[in-house]
Amino acid sequence: MLHELSRDKFINVVFCLADEWLYIFGSGDYRKSSVCLARVKSGDIGDKSKREFFAGFGPRGASLWLAKESDAVTLFQHNVVGEFSVAYLAPVKRYVMLYNSEQPRGIMMRSAVSPCGPWSEAAVIFDPWRDQGYGHFMHISAKFKKRSDALSDSKREDEWGGEYGPYIMSRFTTGDDRKCRIYFTMSTWNPYQVVVMRSDLQLKPSAR
Repeated sequence: MLHELSRDKFINVVFCLADEWLYIFGSGDYRKSSVCLARVKSGDIGDKSKREFFAGFGPRGASLWLAKESDAVTLFQHNVVGEFSVAYLAPVKRYVMLYNSEQPRGIMMRSAVSPCGPWSEAAVIFDPWRDQGYGHFMHISAKFKKRSDALSDSKREDEWGGEYGPYIMSRFTTGDDRKCRIYFTMSTWNPYQVVVMRSDLQLKPSAR
């Protein structure tokens, strides 16, 4: 049975099960919003009255959970989120979020010890030029005079490839809370394919 979660702040959603709670990370308008957080007991997912929305931190640092979606606050401010993923990576002992961004360009990563955060500043873990996506598995438009390639789908030679849809493959994570290797899938638009990516990450001492 399908359930409509929201038409506001939780249009695009990711679920994470932790302890007795099912955490729901959500973004609103496609690629024009940031991420909010809700939670519900896993057995009550279909009952809207049982959902609680993260509304920030209280004066003593405790997380505030309220009943109205309108009270939900963003976990960070970066109004570009469309497709995204969140997973708890046990070797890292942190939640990791990936999403695609236009400003700055690339696949972004943030991390936090708790679903509520605080979430780290965003870091670009894949840039299509820096990390040699273009010309290797992402098409360079034929209109780009400096160089081109033969990677395009049929009749799409003038369309650029583009990175989006980064989905974490959490079970393949290796390392520890200082340095780790993560894997994720990523779509490339032209050619219209999904590739498996890996990224080596090192947490700053202040982030642990």
